[in-house]
Amino acid sequence: MLLSSLSPQEWGDFELSTAISKNGQLAKADSIQEVVIGEERYLTHFVELPGDHPVRLYSLQSYDQATIFLGSLNRLLLILGAVAVVAGGIVAFVLSRQITRPLERLAQGTRLLEKGDFEFQIPISGQDEVADLTRAFDEMRTSLRQSRESMLRSARLEAVGRLAGGVAHDFNNLVMIIKGYSDLLLDSATPEARPHIEEIKRAGDRASGLTRQLLAFSRKQVLEPQVLDPNQTLSNMVKMLRVLIGEDVELITSFSGEIGRVLADQGQVEQVLMNLAVNARDAMPGGGKLIIETQPCYLDETYAATHSEVTPGPFVLIAVTDSGCGMTKEILTQIFEPFFTTKEPGKGTGLGLATVYGIVKQSKGHIAVYSEPGVGTTFKVYLPSLEKSAPLAPPQKSGAAPAGTGTVLFVEDEASLRVLATESLKRLGYEVLQAGNGLEALAIAEQHAGVIDIVVTDIVMPRMGGAELVEKLGAKRDGFAVIFMSGYTEVAALETAQIGSHAILLNKPFTTESLAHKIAEALPRAEGAASRTQAASSSS
Repeated sequence: MLLSSLSPQEWGDFELSTAISKNGQLAKADSIQEVVIGEERYLTHFVELPGDHPVRLYSLQSYDQATIFLGSLNRLLLILGAVAVVAGGIVAFVLSRQITRPLERLAQGTRLLEKGDFEFQIPISGQDEVADLTRAFDEMRTSLRQSRESMLRSARLEAVGRLAGGVAHDFNNLVMIIKGYSDLLLDSATPEARPHIEEIKRAGDRASGLTRQLLAFSRKQVLEPQVLDPNQTLSNMVKMLRVLIGEDVELITSFSGEIGRVLADQGQVEQVLMNLAVNARDAMPGGGKLIIETQPCYLDETYAATHSEVTPGPFVLIAVTDSGCGMTKEILTQIFEPFFTTKEPGKGTGLGLATVYGIVKQSKGHIAVYSEPGVGTTFKVYLPSLEKSAPLAPPQKSGAAPAGTGTVLFVEDEASLRVLATESLKRLGYEVLQAGNGLEALAIAEQHAGVIDIVVTDIVMPRMGGAELVEKLGAKRDGFAVIFMSGYTEVAALETAQIGSHAILLNKPFTTESLAHKIAEALPRAEGAASRTQAASSSS
């Protein structure tokens, strides 16, 4: 050994390990051998350097260190592989959550909708297909919430309306008795008693007005619809409205000449406008502007989809706008409820807007309101539009109660009202047969040998109602006219369809004058029908 990087102690071990192979032959050049030097294994090979003094050059590589390095390298690779797998899983999870999370939210939103929860919010980000689907779902949720709120509000108002209508219908008879007997007493009252009786009558008139408002809200009053020109109806009210709203409120009108006709009760349309004008005046205690305008409009399927009570089609828009104090969203949700008012106690009944709501709904219309606190309020009344060429209704005649002759069969289950009407009709010259229900009326008619010219009957009565009475009486007699008394428009319309076109409706409460006018209107119809029937029988 001439020179080595090994320590002197390791030279001997190296010489012994590499001198001769096991079989006693010299090891070949470039062959790799494993030797042990001390306690460490090495891989060695050598090359022969020729020359005058040949030299064999050995190269050693620690086998133990190499295996240790490979082991650590394998562990490092395993760790890096595990880290790569975990990181890949995390990246894949994050990417998948970016796609699946919005879909999970949509599924959760659907389940919440099924439970009736419309207040949840779904965050929307991005412009991809999932984001577009989420936006569409959010729009659908908003639309469903609005429809649900509208249905709940309508159901609540309908329930209150049924209660108010029932109370008002029963109260009608009492109001008619108060007013009727007041009229009878006034005919023979002394000068000292007359003011007191007139005060009783005025109280009855106020009660009658309150009853009409309740029936209007409950949509159970009998209407007399006719073809109207809204512009003409509103123009006729302008002078009265200027007095009603006061000098500190400026009235501005804008009537479109392009609108069509409407089929409505003129008195009810006037009441709608008057109530809205009074409501606007109260919202402007310091003065302001009141704008009344008409416009043609078309409510399409999109609008009808969010307002279940609307049928798409042409409408006449009557808009009433004020520059008053406005209303908050919380107040707007309750303004059409009966007895709800923001005025001080004793300053309002809370029936004005409820009456407007009932009249518009019964006229197959729609009402919407927009308001901002401190800016003002706009009420929009939509009434179904007819052709502009539709003929207008002739003006109605009014006057004192006309006298007459003939026999009237008056059927009413309220005894006081029956006696009052009998007394009033007798004073006008009629002969009156009175009965408390249909069965009594049939018995009285059977005992009466003379002619019965007209039957005035309530529709709903115990034991036998008015419709059945007229049907059974018609099988035994002919040539009599029919007037039905009712405060319920649904019942009255049904009975009219069953009886025929000769039946006339009389809305409760009514006065002696209105009853006398209806009788005067019904008698010629019956006489004409009887004449036509007799002529047909003679010709056959």
